[in-house]
Amino acid sequence: MGVDVLWCRATPEPNSEDIILQEYTLTNIGLECPKVLKVITANGDYQGGNLTIDLFGVNYESPLEVNVTIEEWNKVYGNDTMPQQGDVVYVKILHKLFEVKSSTVIYTIASMPTYYKCQLSKYNPVASRKETDEFKLSIDELTVSQEELFGDKISQEVADTVAEVETSYNHTTYVDPLKDFDLDSVVHEKLIGPDGNVISNAYYDFNIASSNVTYHVSANYYEDSERPHWIYTCWFRNPDNEMNKEYNVKSVFLYLKDKQYWYFKIGTPLRLYVGDLVTLKRGTLISAQGEVCELPNEITHGIRFKAADMVRLNRKLSNWWETGSFKISKSSMYSILSTNNDTFSIDMAPDDKQLRVTFGKFKKNVTFTKDPDFTKWTYMCLDFTSKTLNVILSQLMVDGNGKLFMKEMMNKEYKSAVSSGNFGFESLSLNGLGSMLNIRNIRLYENEYPIENKYKMDMFSEVTRNASKLILVDGPNVADGKNFISPAR
Repeated sequence: MGVDVLWCRATPEPNSEDIILQEYTLTNIGLECPKVLKVITANGDYQGGNLTIDLFGVNYESPLEVNVTIEEWNKVYGNDTMPQQGDVVYVKILHKLFEVKSSTVIYTIASMPTYYKCQLSKYNPVASRKETDEFKLSIDELTVSQEELFGDKISQEVADTVAEVETSYNHTTYVDPLKDFDLDSVVHEKLIGPDGNVISNAYYDFNIASSNVTYHVSANYYEDSERPHWIYTCWFRNPDNEMNKEYNVKSVFLYLKDKQYWYFKIGTPLRLYVGDLVTLKRGTLISAQGEVCELPNEITHGIRFKAADMVRLNRKLSNWWETGSFKISKSSMYSILSTNNDTFSIDMAPDDKQLRVTFGKFKKNVTFTKDPDFTKWTYMCLDFTSKTLNVILSQLMVDGNGKLFMKEMMNKEYKSAVSSGNFGFESLSLNGLGSMLNIRNIRLYENEYPIENKYKMDMFSEVTRNASKLILVDGPNVADGKNFISPAR
């Protein structure tokens, strides 16, 4: 069968000539442009689709034997050359790249040379054959490499199987390369699921921590990405009930207004310090969260509230601070996740049953539809896209028979008219220092599809199932008390 091929000669390197054996040890490819040759295949039953895969990659059936007439060769390459070992041949009909392993002159009619018989095998780059950039570019344009076909899938499969970040040798030591944290703040307490499976072995207790947790990870979000979903999951609880204790307010006086805040003087037996977050309430009608601050031109402390919240309350009840009796309590507001540039953050206000998120330009305050008890271990899953947020909240409960079960507290999607836009960050952190936050199994994924009911696989798994899509993973574990010895390199 006659076929067309592109033939690229391996040109000998003049300085590599062996004067005794009359051979060249080095050759160049691409100094001459590949030329079209008409050849005849000797083994017409060659199966170009027979592929074998081993540790060294993909190989195809060999040898492929082709015959090139001397007349055809001389017409294309001249009389003083012939096919030689190392030539590269692209067979168009098979869409495969070969190299010449041997070349023999065949004598037939009247013992005269008639054609060259060449044995071809799969092309593989070798150190003794220098290839020009133009030739490499031509190969990339003509063929599809194993890395292009399977490279990304192989890498993802290896990452999913190994989960090195969660199982590495330094995961339970102070030399964890991915984060800075207080190892003594990790409390050993197993979290057991409804079916007896171990969900986690330990958690961060920020009430005893000496520092926040900072992760050395960076990422960029693009609206047109193949993976437009970012999914954040964790288990957390707020075991302290003292924060909810309410005190009577003796007096409330509006001191000052500006564009951002309204400042109040408040008389209460509750001891307050600058920076404390407090909640001022009057029954179920009035509820406002503020921050203790130094009042301008005063030596006493006051509380400032956001102007937008005050305007909203004033519409509900004019001069609301002058009516009725109020109660005040400290708010347990803490950061679930934040970035170095405030482009992505998740804050929790358990007393107000609110979740406040920032995802690029997309900002949302979510009020929980039910009344969750955050003293219990709670699983949270947030599925972000550029214009949507899906909030899933589920709590670990115990029924009357002492059996564990999961109670779904919330599963709701929110939409935004403002797109998140493209954004990025250089580091992530948990800024819960000094709070009563307990947290474990912290994960941030990028994904092609919405989480839907697949969040249950993540909820009950101790180790991530799709590590190849992870931006961040942190499952705190018990410290290894042995002396640290770095592995030999």
